[in-house]
Amino acid sequence: MVKQTFHQTRSSLCPECFQVVGADLVQDKQGLHLEKFCPVHGHFRTRIAADYLWLSNRQQYAAHTVVPDSRQKSVVKGCPADCGECEAHRQRAAFFLFEITNACDLNCPICLGKPYDQGRFISIVDLEIMVDNLLHYAQAGHIVTLGGGEPTLHPHFFEVVQLIKKAGLKDIWLYTNGRRIARDPDFARRIAAENLYVVLQWDGFNDDIYLNLRGQGLLSEKKQALEHLHQNGLRIGLCPTIVKDINDQELGQLYQKFITDPAIGTLDIATMAYVGKAKSFAQGRDNRITGQDVLGLLESQTAGQIRASDFSAVSFSHPECLQIAYHLALPDKSYIPLKRFLEPEDYQSLILNKPLLVLNEDLVDTFHDIVNRLWASGKNDQDTQRGLQALRHVIETLFTTNGSGTSPERLVRSKELVKVVLVHSYMDGLNFDLGRTKMCISRTVLPDGRLMPTCAFNVMHREKEVKE
Repeated sequence: MVKQTFHQTRSSLCPECFQVVGADLVQDKQGLHLEKFCPVHGHFRTRIAADYLWLSNRQQYAAHTVVPDSRQKSVVKGCPADCGECEAHRQRAAFFLFEITNACDLNCPICLGKPYDQGRFISIVDLEIMVDNLLHYAQAGHIVTLGGGEPTLHPHFFEVVQLIKKAGLKDIWLYTNGRRIARDPDFARRIAAENLYVVLQWDGFNDDIYLNLRGQGLLSEKKQALEHLHQNGLRIGLCPTIVKDINDQELGQLYQKFITDPAIGTLDIATMAYVGKAKSFAQGRDNRITGQDVLGLLESQTAGQIRASDFSAVSFSHPECLQIAYHLALPDKSYIPLKRFLEPEDYQSLILNKPLLVLNEDLVDTFHDIVNRLWASGKNDQDTQRGLQALRHVIETLFTTNGSGTSPERLVRSKELVKVVLVHSYMDGLNFDLGRTKMCISRTVLPDGRLMPTCAFNVMHREKEVKE
């Protein structure tokens, strides 16, 4: 294949000195690459997609911009040096990450942190500052994620949860390796009492994968943690980090686990980011796996049960960052991808400006209108008929006298009717794109209350903030 350079220059970073440099999109038989040059550190090249056409097609989902209501900093040095939150940022946030500790009971070769970055716990006093500052930007309905390090090691974990809840932020996702949950059934019971959504690190189904990515065999502990979560009736997400030639062959099995387990609501797939300790991780780097690759592998490994065409970009994120496939439940407890049977305008009306699809009273008329349009269309293919069944099932379950009565009951039931696959293409110093950074919908909340786009924090600012 002839090497092609497309007439699109992006702003990126030198992965060594973090100076802003121009970058070209270059296609060859290995895929679409980002190529750049730093006068001090030389040339860099990394794969960002299988082909330019896919990347170009993502632009049809160009993000609907919702400018943040307030900012924390003026632009002085320019993006991304002024993060926290500066006036250059173009999009509001949907996810707010609290790294409540950098302590961990693993030593993962692919960790985003640094080897010396261990042992600090956010104090309750600092957390109060963080939450107070966050309330200028977040409100009920926004998702707060607890991470680390390993957040379950925090000695005041449940005080942290209570403080966030008292501020009115009740949708809390716990990202965990699951080891404490596996070893301490009482801890799982307390998590259930707090109604946390638990996202369990789950990279695959054999210990060779965990030895490569996490430094030790962990599968038995993962299974024990999942069992304790099931026993306590918790809603669960699975979060694998996918690395080429290590666990990319597991995607089909991961999807089957997700789609057949009633307790699992999300499959949150992350592509490998070579940042922090993982900057020295060699496997998969030269021909790295991308979001586009993940979608194709999901389709091929499930024989089309989930298709690449079932995904769209999250409507108000940068179209290259997050790919999402919403699934609606049918009466027989199977699921159908939402995009497979809806017309584009109806699909957009349901997902616009939402990171996740929440079925509530505001959608009653919308669902009835969509059902009427699908029925009137005369389409008789299997996907349309199954889609009509799913929509009617939602209406009958949630919005009729036979459905759940109170709003809290309806919210619980609604979460059982929707499953979501997310593919998150994380950035590192090699594939960093300032355009993506400015449209980021995820913020890391720092101890002094500043908000930083999460990828910018991981790539540029984490080491500086830890040392300070």
